[in-house]
Amino acid sequence: MIKSALAEALEIIGDKPARTVSKEDVRGYRLTLGKLPAHLGVRYAGRSIAEVLAERESAESRLAAENPTPGLSASTIRKRMSYLISLFKYAERMEWVDKNPADGMRPPKAKKVYAERDAFTDEDLRAIFGSDYKAATLGAGNAARYWIPLVLLYTGARLEEIAQLETADVAEVQGIPCVKIAAASSADAPAEPGEGKSLKTAGSDRTVPIHSGLVALGFLDYVEERRRAGDRRLFPRLQRQRNRGYGVVIGQWFTRWERSHGIASNRKVLHSLRHTFATRLKEADVQEHTIAELLGHEVESITTGRYGKPLGVDKLRQAVGRLEVGEGLRDL
Repeated sequence: MIKSALAEALEIIGDKPARTVSKEDVRGYRLTLGKLPAHLGVRYAGRSIAEVLAERESAESRLAAENPTPGLSASTIRKRMSYLISLFKYAERMEWVDKNPADGMRPPKAKKVYAERDAFTDEDLRAIFGSDYKAATLGAGNAARYWIPLVLLYTGARLEEIAQLETADVAEVQGIPCVKIAAASSADAPAEPGEGKSLKTAGSDRTVPIHSGLVALGFLDYVEERRRAGDRRLFPRLQRQRNRGYGVVIGQWFTRWERSHGIASNRKVLHSLRHTFATRLKEADVQEHTIAELLGHEVESITTGRYGKPLGVDKLRQAVGRLEVGEGLRDL
């Protein structure tokens, strides 16, 4: 992640001697970060930053303003600037530059991540996953609408991570049913053109044990049905949208569904299922680095991040098992 971020900085600032990089160059880099879309590598694969910026500023982009591509979050911009500051700090120590041009250029600390979205309450979950949920999704022949929000709730995964899953990604690891979240295909054969997978960061590659509640709902049975049908992808009816992935239609549908069931807050969206997972594990006294590993977050602590080994799947299973959402799903 750091390597790709610095390569991006090099592209924006320009390939020039370190001593010639000025504060104005760094300021321009920071301003450009504010114009870039989130998930640049996924949405605009193979295009230069200049091409991406031109497209976002084009008339076509303005006409699509009702469905804009989200930009980088304040916390992401702050992190990217931190990488540049650290790089030039090292260069200053090595006397490759006279002064750190990025010093003092990092934006103010962003709001806590949990303040950007609200977790769902049990009342919210009962409204979303009420007695009509199954009929409106599975009953209407749309398994993706039924399963994806439930899998997000029980795994804490991101929407695209689940929407792009292959049947081979659901497998036993040391005898424990798990979801393998990875950019590379788990299947033997290569993916068909346009069916590739991607992750937000390198740290997003992980294995998440499947909660017993998800098993009880029949998720593993659904996976087996897809295998028997010969489907490579777990949700084969989802079509990959150009630059937007497989999950965008599920996100749009979920917003309409929750709004029609009395949840009006803009801080409660599909991504709030991920926040609910994290919040409830925290309330259950699961350690922060364990939650971070399950969520696919890079651990910033040097001790646990750089030198700590990934937790074993049994330890992760114990942590996932402490998630309590059954009261919110009692009407399913």
